[in-house]
Amino acid sequence: MLRALLDIGLQLTVIVAAAEYMGSGAPKPGPGPSPAMAELHEALEALADDRVALVRAMRRPLTIDRLGRHPLGNLMIHSLASGLGDLERASVWLGTQLGVGGEVLPATIQPLSFTVRPGRPRPDWPAMWAHALDHLSFIPQRPPVPAQAITAIHAADAVLLAPGPLFRGMLVAAAVPDIARALRSTPAWIVWVCNLEPENGETAGDQLDVLLRHGVRIDAALYDPDSGLGPSSERLAERGVETIPRSLRARTSRVHDKQLLCSALTELVGGHHHQHA
Repeated sequence: MLRALLDIGLQLTVIVAAAEYMGSGAPKPGPGPSPAMAELHEALEALADDRVALVRAMRRPLTIDRLGRHPLGNLMIHSLASGLGDLERASVWLGTQLGVGGEVLPATIQPLSFTVRPGRPRPDWPAMWAHALDHLSFIPQRPPVPAQAITAIHAADAVLLAPGPLFRGMLVAAAVPDIARALRSTPAWIVWVCNLEPENGETAGDQLDVLLRHGVRIDAALYDPDSGLGPSSERLAERGVETIPRSLRARTSRVHDKQLLCSALTELVGGHHHQHA
């Protein structure tokens, strides 16, 4: 999907959370690289030139005494960040070696930890939605952000907020205080790609409330009207969000069809880019 955006001539910067959940039920940290490295590794691989031997090597798991078994890519990022001083330098250097099109940047200079704390319930919300009032807490509360990431957000024509688990996915990157501030002030068009199904019964409107409460600006929402979250699109419009219905679900599963999603994003982002070129 990411490479398809490059194929239509867009300059692409991917900003991912290198974050690890530290709340109740989280596994105890083990030796070796943090699981927070995985998303950065996967984004680099998605944009890399597959003809580069190092790309294929990064996918292989490697077992090291006292460190356990980890993908080579995670071990490489961990080692580079230690040697170069931070995740930003590690990602930029490794992206160059991999022939990455565009840029892959971490949302924070160092690996981030976060917890989820309960918020105050609203009397008009059913109990099944109470978890959606939860709020992210970052450790540290205002983690340092790469200046290059802020520059990319301000210079962008469009910003895509990807689908996935809300509290342990996109929100972990978008709600980092300095990232959220950049999103609120950028002239870019911000498009949220909605999930297909509720996580715990909440609607797209409920998820939007969570994003807005964390200071994340949303201009438009790309959603599948036949999905589990589709019928709640009216609430998005009530909050001033442009709604963009497209068929996005894979026929044989409950996930986005890569080709359908890619076509929709190419149409929307490509068209918006050419309008403002």
